[in-house]
Amino acid sequence: MPTNGHSEDQTCPLVSVVIPFFNRIELAQRAVRSVFAQTYPNIEIIVVNDGSSESDAALVELFSGRSDLIYIKTRKNVGPGQARNIGIQSSKGRYIAFLDSDDSWEEDKLKIQVCEMLTKGWSFSHTSYYRHDTASGQTRIVRSGSRNYVFPLAAFSCRIATPSVVLDRALLSDRSFRSDLRFGEDTFLWLALSKRTTLYGIDRPLAHVFTGELTTAANATIHSETLQVAREGLEGHRFLLVVHAVYRVFRKVQKQMSRSWGQ
Repeated sequence: MPTNGHSEDQTCPLVSVVIPFFNRIELAQRAVRSVFAQTYPNIEIIVVNDGSSESDAALVELFSGRSDLIYIKTRKNVGPGQARNIGIQSSKGRYIAFLDSDDSWEEDKLKIQVCEMLTKGWSFSHTSYYRHDTASGQTRIVRSGSRNYVFPLAAFSCRIATPSVVLDRALLSDRSFRSDLRFGEDTFLWLALSKRTTLYGIDRPLAHVFTGELTTAANATIHSETLQVAREGLEGHRFLLVVHAVYRVFRKVQKQMSRSWGQ
């Protein structure tokens, strides 16, 4: 990885990696190290400390001597959406990639993904990923990258994991993550962007996503709230709002039946 972080090489454009975190410093270190290990040669890293109460001394030591890394610390906790927005505002890359602090990447992730985007002229891509259940210790591959999303599919079922996304910064010229949301802020943005471009998938598991009880994938309440957020992205489309309302009822009944059968 070069230390200048500002190359304009069109065959290897600069990628800005935005990593927000709140406490759990040891996990943030794992995420950052997985970016250090990338085989893609032109990266800048923007780490946003979202008002953590824990000491960040170990993390700061990890950054020591690196001119390709920007470290930002907010005065208070502003949430993942706004923390990412702050990181984006400080970035310079043609492409923006997102990595949550408790997740990590395969070392060829950016190399494979950026090459695919340049070759095919995509402005947005996401990949399949490994999902690690921290409660059960089980791991499975989520083949989310086998699907391309067009509007309004992301409002009904969006399996795109934020750490799998790379997008052209031009898509964010007048869009950003909603700062008022603590859950579903990513799905809302993907839905908005799907009105402009296809959200192309790459069916290779290139990210590691660790799920717990406070993640959308594992928490039914959070999942329901995320669906409600997605519904807001359909405002102005009356027919789609009706279809989405029916879909939400169907999903609720389906989950209740699944729980009943599991007893």
